[in-house]
Amino acid sequence: MQRMRRLMALAKIQLLDFFSKYKSGMGLRSKKTGNLLLYLTLILLAIPFIQMSVGAYHTFLLLGRPELAVTFMYITTVLFMSFTAIPFLFSLFFYAGDIKFLVTLPIPEEFIVFAKLSTVYLYLLVINSLVLAPTMVLGGINFGLTVGSIILVFIAWLLAPLPPLLFSAVVALGLTRLAAKSSKKNILSLFFGFALLFLLLGIQLFITGESGSQVEYWTITLGRFFPPAQWLARMVTGSVKDFLYFILLNFIMVTGLRVLAAKLYRSAVLAFNEKEVIRKGGVYYRQRSKTLQLLRRNLLIILKQPVFLMNTLLSLAVPCLLLLISIITGDLSLDTLVLPENKGRAVLLFVGVLSAPALLANLSATAITREGSAFWETKVLPVEPWDNIRSRMMTTVSINLLASLLIGSFTFRLLRIEAAFLLAGLFFVIMLTLFLATIDLLINLYRPYLKWTNPAAAIKNNLNVLFSLALRPLLAIIPSFLFISWPTLGYRNILYLTGLIFFVLYLLTRKYLKNLMIRKFDQIIV
Repeated sequence: MQRMRRLMALAKIQLLDFFSKYKSGMGLRSKKTGNLLLYLTLILLAIPFIQMSVGAYHTFLLLGRPELAVTFMYITTVLFMSFTAIPFLFSLFFYAGDIKFLVTLPIPEEFIVFAKLSTVYLYLLVINSLVLAPTMVLGGINFGLTVGSIILVFIAWLLAPLPPLLFSAVVALGLTRLAAKSSKKNILSLFFGFALLFLLLGIQLFITGESGSQVEYWTITLGRFFPPAQWLARMVTGSVKDFLYFILLNFIMVTGLRVLAAKLYRSAVLAFNEKEVIRKGGVYYRQRSKTLQLLRRNLLIILKQPVFLMNTLLSLAVPCLLLLISIITGDLSLDTLVLPENKGRAVLLFVGVLSAPALLANLSATAITREGSAFWETKVLPVEPWDNIRSRMMTTVSINLLASLLIGSFTFRLLRIEAAFLLAGLFFVIMLTLFLATIDLLINLYRPYLKWTNPAAAIKNNLNVLFSLALRPLLAIIPSFLFISWPTLGYRNILYLTGLIFFVLYLLTRKYLKNLMIRKFDQIIV
């Protein structure tokens, strides 16, 4: 009993630490405001996942096999949870900054592992509530809810995250020796990030693109290879036998992890703290441009940190992937768009895809925050404050414009856009990118958050990012106003005029940065 109390106390400390870091990362002092923004963020994230779950249920309901919806969505949820939990566990175990304190406590290593897992369990339980729970509830209603079935559905909801969590814990701790080196750690983080993205997109393609018989066949086949998905589906219908099977599976997995936890954790801690000796040749000195060196430094901060790199690449890749999915599923008909009467729609689609990197990859909103406790290095460099600020802004512009050009060259040929509209679209996107990179940096200068211990806190639960994204929809007022006021201008002229307005806003914001925000930059301390 005393051992259990110690475990519960340690788990409680881990949970309180996680949520306090989340709220401090948001930069909020008001508890009410922090809770409101936390719930609002959760609601916004919940909508597409709930829609996906409900859509899958209706697909199988039309096939007359609603119980297969639970099987399909649990297989999806297990993959989704695993791809989410493995990089999360890497971060939680080895980047939280508390390992040096925990290993000195007079407690077994397995307690540390299970206390850490309690935080990830709640995280996965939220995912389970968004992705799987709607299907389970709809399935339970379809088969008739009784007191017994409600209890089984509730227990299934609580237990569903455990198998992927325990599997991910073994994988994360077991792969630590492979991931300890920075290069392989980057590759693993990128792999799991892109795997998660392709999983979500693949589910949508599978449900909408395949025939009903194919969806049913593959779900039954996958269910045979993964019996817990079948057990869970039958639990929703009230099967006590499958409930016992599911309980037994979780008990075996928890017992197995308890046996392996101490050995895996000890090996992982030793591997992660090993220092690799790198021998280099002679030292050479060569004078280089300060601007190029600052740009290189800002780029390396993104490239060498897996979380920053993954977030940037995912933000830049999403527009292209969504466009491809729309074409493959038939939601976007290219044969119709290239018709003369649909030229306006094609131009708007082209400009929208071209603008996506600037709208989604708001790198300037965390340009200062990303440095964290290493920001002092910037202050001691022999560089003027304005050059330092400008280099951060131009880093964002360079990355976003390069992505826009790559996406634009593909979309331009696909949609057969006229050269005149291409020039207007490029002018609009360049001015938009300059303005957003500048205004986002202004937001970060007003709210520099440097005392983060987890790289994810710098870019995910950062209120600057929310402020930056909230600004984007307001920008649509400018072209909408021009179109309503002067409908005869045409799309090309509206693009040029809107781009010109963004250019003026960029100059004003840049002047404000140069004249008034340099003092603010000098006052930033770690």
